[in-house]
Amino acid sequence: MTVSLQLVVRRFFVNSGEIFDLFRSFTFPCLWNANLLITADGRSICCNDQAARQPQGDLGRHSIADLMAIKEAMLPQPICATCNQSPTAMSGSPALFLFRLAARARLALARRRR
Repeated sequence: MTVSLQLVVRRFFVNSGEIFDLFRSFTFPCLWNANLLITADGRSICCNDQAARQPQGDLGRHSIADLMAIKEAMLPQPICATCNQSPTAMSGSPALFLFRLAARARLALARRRR
């Protein structure tokens, strides 16, 4: 599947500079890390995990700040292997190719620090 990075930027980010903030802020710079998704029962999930198989936290036990800190420190989970919008799986435009390379480099650095 080809993902139009330009469409993603227009839909989810005020400007393209916010994408670079992902690299500064998140260990795993997935485009969707800046989005906090909460299930009806209060579990924090990745957008690719609508079945809530791998919750990242719970509003009953964590504050919003805690849930964002958990996301910021996240490395890819098994659920990421099935995501066609993970930075390591994306293909298409030259900008997306550069994003994928930068995401892989950032992830490699994060893994070395752990």
